[in-house]
Amino acid sequence: MLRKIFNVIGIIVVLALAIWPFIQTVPEPYAATGSPGAWPTVDEPKPCLLDKSGYLSVEIYGSLVKQLDLKDDKLRCIGKLDALNSRSRLAFFIGPDSAGTNLVFVIGLEGVDKQVNQSGVPSNLTVLDQDNGLFFSTQGVGRCWTDLTLTQLNNHNAPTYRAEGELYCSGAIAQIQGPGSITISNFHFAGDLATNYSVAAEMGTPEQ
Repeated sequence: MLRKIFNVIGIIVVLALAIWPFIQTVPEPYAATGSPGAWPTVDEPKPCLLDKSGYLSVEIYGSLVKQLDLKDDKLRCIGKLDALNSRSRLAFFIGPDSAGTNLVFVIGLEGVDKQVNQSGVPSNLTVLDQDNGLFFSTQGVGRCWTDLTLTQLNNHNAPTYRAEGELYCSGAIAQIQGPGSITISNFHFAGDLATNYSVAAEMGTPEQ
């Protein structure tokens, strides 16, 4: 029962982290009217890229020890790009599986623009071990950075981008409400970032 409670709390926390930066930037007319296509409901995790080329690989040491090298068929994702405020969130959901892995990674990117290649993008990282109720977070930028490549995947007013990158952090990442910590290395990922509808709203067209 306790494990189920941790699982529910974990999913709520991760989804809140993933969408909160965008909730703060909802344009007032759309927020007030709730018109179709304005502010989407909380997304369900989905394949990380439509062509199934998403992936996540990372080595974790400390209070949580994992070596992961996963392709799209073992992952689910939620990704949002708020181009007006240069912020993004990309969440990777892993498991539960027979190997006992039930993890969520949330990567926050600050200062993202539409350049193809961007180095040293200020980042934050949250790691949630749902089976054991362990929650690790940098709690802001200044500890992690990402070398990022964005590739536009469609020509919509609010386009989707392939986000591929390497994330690196200085020092250990502390456990929230606990004494533990983790360190990460060789963190590579690819997933999609759907442009926040506020970009389309600025252009006079709700996101499709």
